[in-house]
Amino acid sequence: MAEEEAQKENKQIIKTITPQEAFLFIKENEDNPHFIVLDVRTTQEFSERHIKGAKNLDYYAEDFQKQLENMDKNNKYLVYCGAGFRGLRAMKLMGKLNFKEVYNISGGFKEWCDMKLPVTEK
Repeated sequence: MAEEEAQKENKQIIKTITPQEAFLFIKENEDNPHFIVLDVRTTQEFSERHIKGAKNLDYYAEDFQKQLENMDKNNKYLVYCGAGFRGLRAMKLMGKLNFKEVYNISGGFKEWCDMKLPVTEK
């Protein structure tokens, strides 16, 4: 039994979820200090509008992978980009880097906005 529990603890969760699921996921984790919303768009894109509470880490930055490597791999991450491609790549990279739990928003920020979900504007 103890061995099964240990295997469950080591199980990685790397998956794409809908904007609606992401919205509920953010609500469920709003008081969780180990939950991070990670916006992998450019600083310019992020500065215009983003999901409230998101941290920006530019996918195109030269040291993107190095910055990821320095992050706590035991936190829960919700990743998104503009349309879903960078977010998907970032999520897969985080999986390879042994992050425990990473979710990507399908359709990215565009889909999030199309669903009229809340954003922070400058």
